[in-house]
Amino acid sequence: MVRPHADRLEKRFLERLGKMKFTALQSRALAELTVGAAARILAGRSGPADFFESVEYHSQRLAKLNVAPASVVAALGEYDQLLAQVLRKLPAADLKNYQWVRDQLHFCVMLTLNNAYYHVREAETQAFYEMFWAEVESRRLDELLGKFLEILARF
Repeated sequence: MVRPHADRLEKRFLERLGKMKFTALQSRALAELTVGAAARILAGRSGPADFFESVEYHSQRLAKLNVAPASVVAALGEYDQLLAQVLRKLPAADLKNYQWVRDQLHFCVMLTLNNAYYHVREAETQAFYEMFWAEVESRRLDELLGKFLEILARF
């Protein structure tokens, strides 16, 4: 049901994100968290695991781009408003079933998003902690810079 409308929905979604002051990189990552992205991946004969791998990757990207989780939720709410316009043409029974599936998908996306943000912030914290100790333990500037470079390359 969504796949025939996915490209048009994505275009309108990206336009709305631009008006909400998201950058192009942030907008592209947000577009990969939507029902339309799931429909595109599943229509390509890939499985749900491929969609959630993509959600994980793009959620980490959003975390690294410093997009607040609340902003992600707001953006996905914009997509849902666009999608609702397409879905209102469905018979009531089909709409109810589709809504249940969409809610489950949304819940899984939110869990994946939360997990991705946690991992990115944990890695950042570990890098800062290591850099602090490198600074404390270094005796010379070139030693400090070497340790910083090693830590940042790992991060």
